[in-house]
Amino acid sequence: MKSGIKSGYIHIVILCAAILSSCNGSNSNSKLDPSGSGKHSMKQFEEPANTAVFTTKFIENDNKPITLVRHDADDSTWVFLSDDKYDNIADVAKIVGLGQVIGMDSSVLEIADMKLGYYAHRKTRQDAWEVEKLKEK
Repeated sequence: MKSGIKSGYIHIVILCAAILSSCNGSNSNSKLDPSGSGKHSMKQFEEPANTAVFTTKFIENDNKPITLVRHDADDSTWVFLSDDKYDNIADVAKIVGLGQVIGMDSSVLEIADMKLGYYAHRKTRQDAWEVEKLKEK
């Protein structure tokens, strides 16, 4: 996602965060435990489940595999992308809750502790995540 385009969504993220935090059954202080058992076999995101994150319609609507995850240093935004091609990010961008992304693909918990300014990538949903530092702008 290009930084110029992404910056245009900042206000939308704030609005969506407010909307997501008001959803029934959400607890903005709860950490993500997908099993609900209280036992944590995987890593957890520091952010609550209702944190607004970026993804695409390909992931949300078409259940495409998440193959690229960014944790942007400039605004702490999480971005979850597939390897689908598009001409205009505004046509495919979606803002969803972090818990919704985990519900679609719990393997993102493997990189839940990824530092700001890093990204993770893989070729398929079954592949291991490879984590690298984002290049400076």
